[in-house]
Amino acid sequence: MDKSHSKLEMRTPDRQHLPQAIRASRESIIENWLQAVKQDPEIGSTPVPDSERKEHMLLLLDAATGVVEGKELTAEGRKAYLRQGAIRYKQDRTVSLLIREGKLLQASLADCILRQFAAIEMNYLVSDTIRLMATIDALLEACARGFIRQANAERISSRRRSGRNVPV
Repeated sequence: MDKSHSKLEMRTPDRQHLPQAIRASRESIIENWLQAVKQDPEIGSTPVPDSERKEHMLLLLDAATGVVEGKELTAEGRKAYLRQGAIRYKQDRTVSLLIREGKLLQASLADCILRQFAAIEMNYLVSDTIRLMATIDALLEACARGFIRQANAERISSRRRSGRNVPV
């Protein structure tokens, strides 16, 4: 680490990097997100228990903050989001609702950043925020891929059951 970088860090020892600030506020982030989801006419009308909604977003937050801290997103982690997409398909969601859920999470994160602004280490705020949001986007894309795969698999299965010829 170069000396100028370490001097900057020494001047602001009471400030946290963005992932730590998010972890410290994760319950309020998720509650904020959940309230926004419930206020959305389409998402809120989908009968999914709050506990299930929260669990998925907590896992997404943990994965995204881990990536910002330099951890690798594992293949198993990506598969979990593919499975989550399949689950969302079975809950009669749409891909646009998945995207909207993600955008509402990003808005809740932005609110957290604004509330915690004075406590966040500014030297890394922009790069950490970019990595965080990009990771959330990538995980939501994996979720959408899982959704589409499940939809295609069920469509093919339905055609086979009805005896229609399905191209392979």
